[in-house]
Amino acid sequence: MMVADKRNNVRGEMLVKSIEIMGLLMQKASLGIGSSN
Repeated sequence: MMVADKRNNVRGEMLVKSIEIMGLLMQKASLGIGSSN
């Protein structure tokens, strides 16, 4: 049970991190597009 909980926590943290990275990439992309125009 505890092992499964740990596994789920790690998966959730990875998901949150990937979402944060995606957000940063989107911000950089939008900034690049705005400056190029």
